[in-house]
Amino acid sequence: MTALPPSVRTVGERALQYKSRPWDPPPHDAAQDAAAVRRLFSKLIGSSSSDGSDVAIVPSTSFAITMAAHNLNRTGRVRPNTSILLLQDQMPSAVYPWQELCHVVDGLKLVVVPYPTSHDGGWTEQIVRILKDPKTSGCNNNDVSVVCLPQCHWADGSLLDLATISRVCKERNVALVVDATQSIGAHPFSVQDVDADCVACSVHKWLLGPHGASLVYVPQRNYDSWLPLDQHDRARLCNDGDLWDASMNKMHGGSVQRDGAGYPEEFDYGARRLDAGGRPNPILLPMLRAALDIVAEYDIGQVQDQLAAVNEKVLGGARQMGFTTTPGPRAGHILGLRPGTPELKEKLTPEEMIRIGKRLEGRGIFISVRCGAFRISPYLHTTDEEIQQLLIGLADECCDDDDTRAKFVSADQPATRSCLIS
Repeated sequence: MTALPPSVRTVGERALQYKSRPWDPPPHDAAQDAAAVRRLFSKLIGSSSSDGSDVAIVPSTSFAITMAAHNLNRTGRVRPNTSILLLQDQMPSAVYPWQELCHVVDGLKLVVVPYPTSHDGGWTEQIVRILKDPKTSGCNNNDVSVVCLPQCHWADGSLLDLATISRVCKERNVALVVDATQSIGAHPFSVQDVDADCVACSVHKWLLGPHGASLVYVPQRNYDSWLPLDQHDRARLCNDGDLWDASMNKMHGGSVQRDGAGYPEEFDYGARRLDAGGRPNPILLPMLRAALDIVAEYDIGQVQDQLAAVNEKVLGGARQMGFTTTPGPRAGHILGLRPGTPELKEKLTPEEMIRIGKRLEGRGIFISVRCGAFRISPYLHTTDEEIQQLLIGLADECCDDDDTRAKFVSADQPATRSCLIS
């Protein structure tokens, strides 16, 4: 997981102190923080909105994808006897909502795109081919209803050209849902290029925030037809703050359809209608605002270039040990090292890779094992010394011959603690 920047931690500590003494003056205004979070994220993804009205705040990306699946189904975008297109080993939170929908919609099934074997087009080439000729992939009725994709695969950083996929989806009236948790904040992304029906991004990765929130872009065309996943007053126009809470006799009985019984139902404007309940979190929101303030100062293209340079150094050494990567384009900020030689393929079972990861943690080297790969995810503070420590650790654990290990070990190499994030 990503380490919280010190300034974000400080904001959180102050918010926690206020929570323990709620009679003191609050250090932050949750409503203002929520508005700032929307604006900052909207600008980060290249939206034309000036007030962030196209951004909803929900507790997780699984919540967001479930909400998208629910709304695409109820508005007729998911049709019986069609298919949902997904990647092999995609993040489960972007799969289970569609998997559940297959139990509800007659004849709906999942089509899983296999790992690419070509270094040319990678995932994108396969997806476009399926969209243009669905029957070649076993799609139902030669039709795809929804494509749900990341910008890069969470396990190995293999990259998708979402702009190209978006254009093909639009030509064929296929809904596009994007889980951008693994890329926004570290790789350029623009909704001007990717015309998706929904873009969700958990904030605890490259947005440098705490756990507990996902920011969801929804285009204006879906404002009036999409409904929130949970029902509450904070997404309604009637809730105007303290006056709403202070007033009485706000609801009445009778027929909801005929008499308008219950509470007023008119939703807030834009994607705010899709906010989950509990939006004004006095601890999470100020931390998230502080984190987005940091990310907003970065040139994301330069961030990508810097992280790509780090991972190129790692890959250069790893290849000498017999590692390889998934064929096709890949993002610079996530590197998936896969066993390439017969010896490594035999040695590095999932169980052994997990054991190696644990032993490396004991040496202050933090990587993850994901879907058959060692995932390397550096950040801007990663140094050449830490890269060298990682390569030494991998060589010690994965290489049986002394000559290969000796390429990475220097007698005067200092011991350091790695800051690689995973």
